[in-house]
Amino acid sequence: MQLAVALLEELKAWRIAREEFDVAMDVATRELKTAVMRHGVESLQLYLTGPGTGIGFAASARDFPGLELSLMPTKPPVWIPPKRCRRSIPRPRAEACRAAFAALVPLAFAQALRVRNIRRLSRDYRETKGRAWALENVILPETIAHLAAITDFLDEFEQQEPIHIRNAAR
Repeated sequence: MQLAVALLEELKAWRIAREEFDVAMDVATRELKTAVMRHGVESLQLYLTGPGTGIGFAASARDFPGLELSLMPTKPPVWIPPKRCRRSIPRPRAEACRAAFAALVPLAFAQALRVRNIRRLSRDYRETKGRAWALENVILPETIAHLAAITDFLDEFEQQEPIHIRNAAR
């Protein structure tokens, strides 16, 4: 039961984070369209160079019976986008586009942690469901059959006991 509750909580948190990501993606898409219309694709391709760097992407863990789940960091992770090429002229629309897409990285990181937790909980839920099915449909019927056999044996023994006592008295 706790596993299902934890899975539902993670799904709810994922939906909320997904809505936030979708809003930020819409903003980034609008900024990209505006920047392309203003500066052109070729100019934007020259604008950024090199990879961005991440800072503070560590997530703390939460103990769950038999599982280790990732938690979101207390402060949002920081991502530093690539620097503008020195030869390119600063352009406000291109900077706004870069900032909008830089805002997506921490949100995508949060989504990745949520998806990881959901997949792990889902896998463990399926395994637990399989064990419960085996218990209900295999082990319990076998145990009931063994108990019935033991009860029958004891009943027969109780019926034969007076006969043994009479034979012993003779």
